[in-house]
Amino acid sequence: AQKDTFATTKEAPSDAFATSLITAVNAIPDYNNKKVFIPILTRVATVASAAKKVEIQTQLKNFYSNASTTSIDYVLDKIENQDELIEQQQYSALESRSLGDQLFFEYLYEKLSKTKKEDLLNKLFDSDFNRALQFVEKQGYKLPNSKSFAEKALVKFDAVPSAPEKKQMLDVVITLKGAGDAGVKDTFAEKIQTSLTTTDNQLQDIAHSSLIASEKFLSNTRKRQIVKYVFDWLKKPEVPKYQPASIKAVYALKSQFNDEEDKEFLQFIFEELIRKATSDKEVDLGFGLLVGISPKYEMRKQNFDDVKTRVEAEPDGVVKQSLVKGLKTMRPESVNQKNKDYWEWVDSLS
Repeated sequence: AQKDTFATTKEAPSDAFATSLITAVNAIPDYNNKKVFIPILTRVATVASAAKKVEIQTQLKNFYSNASTTSIDYVLDKIENQDELIEQQQYSALESRSLGDQLFFEYLYEKLSKTKKEDLLNKLFDSDFNRALQFVEKQGYKLPNSKSFAEKALVKFDAVPSAPEKKQMLDVVITLKGAGDAGVKDTFAEKIQTSLTTTDNQLQDIAHSSLIASEKFLSNTRKRQIVKYVFDWLKKPEVPKYQPASIKAVYALKSQFNDEEDKEFLQFIFEELIRKATSDKEVDLGFGLLVGISPKYEMRKQNFDDVKTRVEAEPDGVVKQSLVKGLKTMRPESVNQKNKDYWEWVDSLS
């Protein structure tokens, strides 16, 4: 009976061998010096009992979580099913380590399949988007799935609090040229549109610059939607009219206007930015846009005469000087009988 009891408590040969290996591994303090035992432990794990396999997996996890990449390569070179080990058996430990160590992340990333690369990069983006962005820049934006990465950036746009961080997210989509995906481009355009219709000047600036950078991959239909939406917002009575970046965005997309809309925008500049201006910066913005449009006196006589009326009555010296300076930038090289008197009056101003 005693012999039978002893037999039932005795380890199977594979488990006994595993116990000896584990004892040897534990006796070595440096993880890199444990590497010679790891290929053997990996093989023994396939035949060990369930309980012993747990012990072995603990040893393997500790090794892959702490050993140098050189030591890990030593092990991988001695194992036949490298892909299975990296992407299945030890992936949890390797992934966890990579998310906390950028150099290890880059080491692991290069060993993964396209699907796993996408998964790992997305997890890094979720945990530390700055590290993820630095990595993709280093990679020259050669991504396993551009659409997926662009979509994550657009979702993150709403989550990050600061305008500079939001710009980083828009820059991802711009660099990827919308990832060649209609859905990504539409969502990107919506972010631009929303940002241009906020009174946050910093966010407006970012949206304006991002709009200019994205013109080549946004469709004319989408650009017209943006310019119409933003201009409608600017015209609302409750919206302060000095929204420089939003106005510049409308100007940048004015080619999407029909003739009537184009005239309405020109009237907006003359009326809201110049005739009703309360500061020199509004006047300067208005005339800065008019220089690019080059309206003729003969075609906008009433608007030009309104400016003259204001100049002659303006009590604020700074605003008056901006009005005069702006008018002088509008003067044509040659005059005719219809505009001669007006431009001679402008020439007489100082």
